[in-house]
Amino acid sequence: FPVTIVGEHGHYYNLLAENGVPIKIVGERLHQNFSKLYSANNQLHKIIKEMPTEFKPMCLDIMGELMIDKVEIFHAWLDHPNIWGGVGAFLADVPFLVFSTRNKHPLNFPYLATPYFLPVYKQFLKSPAVRFINNSRPGARSYCRWLAIKEKKFSVILNAVYRDWE
Repeated sequence: FPVTIVGEHGHYYNLLAENGVPIKIVGERLHQNFSKLYSANNQLHKIIKEMPTEFKPMCLDIMGELMIDKVEIFHAWLDHPNIWGGVGAFLADVPFLVFSTRNKHPLNFPYLATPYFLPVYKQFLKSPAVRFINNSRPGARSYCRWLAIKEKKFSVILNAVYRDWE
């Protein structure tokens, strides 16, 4: 049945529900082994400790959800979700992670950039499970320069609209 969700993007709830898309609220459930598994990963645990307090719950909520509902691929878009979700996905041992960047690296947008982006992305790059994509070649090059990596580490998937003109 239709549910009214308030907020700027609340209208998406009914659209998704009407089309059979399962809707989950991150952080609703917590796996019984959450504390033990969270404490076992010292590197990412340290990164979470260094993050601003207001972002920690998102990482941990995503981790908790992914521990319950195992997935093979975690795909996030944009820097904040890449970082928060990526940390949660790593802690939950998701086997394959895709981080989509949609522009140039975040230092081009100081109002969005935070000091922990670079060290967390560098940590992600150590894993063979991680893939990075961007929607433009200049954007991919910008991230590669910022991360000090070779361009082959980024795949480019251009935005496109297809129309059959015939």
